[in-house]
Order: sequence, then C-alpha cells, then structure tokens
Amino acid sequence: MEEYVPTPYVNARAKHFLKLATEATELLEELKKEQPGVPARISRDEYVKLVAPMQVFKDLAWGLSEAMKTLDVYADKAFWTEVPEKTFAASDLGTRARVALNRIDPV
Repeated sequence: MEEYVPTPYVNARAKHFLKLATEATELLEELKKEQPGVPARISRDEYVKLVAPMQVFKDLAWGLSEAMKTLDVYADKAFWTEVPEKTFAASDLGTRARVALNRIDPV
C-alpha cells in the first residue's frame, strides 16, 4: 500500500493547527494552575490563542467539504456523457473521483 502524502497546503495547515492546539493546551494548563477552582480572567491575546486552532480546523473542514462537492460531480457517471473518445477522461469516466470519495468516506 502506498504511503499517503498530503498536499503541501493540507500538510502546512495540519502542522499549523497542531502548533496552535499545543499552544492553546499549554495556556489552558497555565490558567488552571494559577487559581484552581476559580474562573479565569483572560486577555484578548489569550482568547485569540485559545480560539485560533478552531478557526484553522474550520478552514480545513470547509476545504474538505468543497473538495467533496467537486468529487461528487466528477464521480457521477451522468457527468461523463459527452467525452471525446481518445482522452484520459474517456478511460477514467470519474473512477479516480469515486476512489477519492471512498478513501475520504469509505462507508
């Protein structure tokens, strides 16, 4: 089985998300230690640090959703009714799109 290598964009966003999530977790642990059992007051910068990972995650999820919509179009056999015979598309007829969809959501 071939090793999955994400696109540079997805790889960079995933690394950025992990970095931000680590920083947010560290900040939460610091806040818990300062005054256990007392609601914490946080600054605007701390708030941004806590919510930034979710924004990156939402961006990735939105991109995946758009990719799935596009793959749905190309995976539909009805899309391939008029394809020039001697082209890659004629031999594929959406097979790669269907394979990609099945890798993303195998159910």
